[in-house]
Amino acid sequence: MGIAVFATFGLWGKFAEGFPSRLNLGQSAYLDQLYEQTTTHELGGKCPNQTGRAVRSLCEFYSTETPERVIAITGDSHSNMLLPAFDPLYQDLNARVLIGHSAGCPPLLGVWQSRLDGASQQCHSAARQYADLIAEQEVDTVILAARWSLYATGDYDGPDPRFWLRAEERGGKLNADLALANFEKGLRETLAYYAENEIEMIIVSQVPQQRLIPGVLVQDAMMLGLSDDEARALFEHTFVSRGESDRLQSTVRGVVAQAAEEFGAQIVTFDEVFADGDSFAWIKEDDALYMDDDHVSAEGARRMAPKFKEALTGPAE
Repeated sequence: MGIAVFATFGLWGKFAEGFPSRLNLGQSAYLDQLYEQTTTHELGGKCPNQTGRAVRSLCEFYSTETPERVIAITGDSHSNMLLPAFDPLYQDLNARVLIGHSAGCPPLLGVWQSRLDGASQQCHSAARQYADLIAEQEVDTVILAARWSLYATGDYDGPDPRFWLRAEERGGKLNADLALANFEKGLRETLAYYAENEIEMIIVSQVPQQRLIPGVLVQDAMMLGLSDDEARALFEHTFVSRGESDRLQSTVRGVVAQAAEEFGAQIVTFDEVFADGDSFAWIKEDDALYMDDDHVSAEGARRMAPKFKEALTGPAE
């Protein structure tokens, strides 16, 4: 019964965007910390031009005084969520770290989203401009990150035709098979472009997607006045299973793996960062690793740093 009530509040909170004015802040240091971690956005005011989908320039987020390498991260909102991972890395790498992201837009060249609200052209233009800027600024390594499954196959509830990809701006009817083929076309064209410009490529494998939204679940626990132990017990029941996550991502991971091998791109996978037995956890050691169902928190990103360091420097001896 408790889980049923919790789930009901979760759905209500999702559509109400949480209930910040009704939260019992200050009653639990544990829940207060989780609330902070699930509501803090890393970009803040540092890159004010990195919002929405409009075409814009790359933004320098980190840099040493005399960087020896330039790293560019580009993609949809799954790209800027990675920035905290580079806070402990950029000095060790003596690097300049650039970000170029467009919400809801995969960093793929030569494809258009099927929706007809103007976002399709904006996403297409942004991917093209970022790719050209990355080549012009003599970037050494490009990191491509996106919610790949959304554009390739869909979500837990099935395909989402709004995010299907077209090979032409305007075209005939799409189906799931054709949309997946267009995803592969866009990926291959993108990797070919960076390979031709002799830019090292790292593809970030999509992090496991949760079923529920951690930020809302934390707020629900505060509103219900749950004790820390009660909240922990309920949170653990909401972790997505490995089986569900694998089923969602298996097709797109196969497509990405084949293209990456052909064009010499490296794939970095972070499943084990979030692994908890037969599930993928959104909370560990009293830290929230996710903000919502598919975006990691700043703490979650920081825990991804060792894998990024290995990808950028080679395995530790």
